[in-house]
Amino acid sequence: MTKLKIGFFILCSLSQATGCFRLITPSKWGARPANCSAPLRDVPPEYVVIIHTAGNPCWTHTACYNEVKGIQNYHMNLKGWCDVAYSFLIGEDGYVYEGRGWRNEGSHTYGYNDLSLGIAFIGTFVERSPQDNAWKALRCFLDFSVKIGYLSPEYILLAHSDVSDIVSPGGFIRAEIANQVGASASCNSGQDPALKKLDRSFKMSRLFRAFTEMIERQSKVVPSKSPDAKPLKKSEFKTLIQKELTTSKRTRKYKNIKVLHDDAELMNEKMLRGQGH
Repeated sequence: MTKLKIGFFILCSLSQATGCFRLITPSKWGARPANCSAPLRDVPPEYVVIIHTAGNPCWTHTACYNEVKGIQNYHMNLKGWCDVAYSFLIGEDGYVYEGRGWRNEGSHTYGYNDLSLGIAFIGTFVERSPQDNAWKALRCFLDFSVKIGYLSPEYILLAHSDVSDIVSPGGFIRAEIANQVGASASCNSGQDPALKKLDRSFKMSRLFRAFTEMIERQSKVVPSKSPDAKPLKKSEFKTLIQKELTTSKRTRKYKNIKVLHDDAELMNEKMLRGQGH
């Protein structure tokens, strides 16, 4: 694990992304014609969801080509989806395989399909981490996506299990994502790392989306990510929290969701105090 941590998530400056990964387009890996038409809600998106395919890994180009084609067939034939579920896939051959791409809505994460890029490591990673060349490909690909304007420079990296009650992408990958959060916070001079972590917890919660939508409906201002957004009144916030907790109370994620709600409430209080309420 140590060597995976060295430099992988140190995203203070962009790497020479165009020279450190290879993108395999659908025509190159032998994709079937897709019939997807729904675009992402926002381009560039602000979220990246990291997933594992929960199937066989691949270490050679030929094996990865075949694995991606098999995943597409499964998703289209048995799931009835318009294409492979993911925006991109990464094999342990070090290649990035284009699925639905940068602009199309995915079918990978309920509630985030139209808001995020879904990037899947090919294989099952509950007992080990992907090899170094796969991590390098991910880092370079994300940097490249920012450079060409297809991913927000302030993107939030999420594990699939952060926003779904699911094992994917496994504990090893989740640990690496947690390392990235700490590294990114330390790169921002003058910004409190604790506040950075709080802000991430707030934005990754389902409450954030409901919070934004309520602001837009009631005050008709720009979304809450803007400095001009207004905080909710305490009564409104309490009602929203109780509703969210009620819907999640029977799931294993209840405890984690409650923590996110508590973080969000703290953030809302900071906004209220900052506006003199």
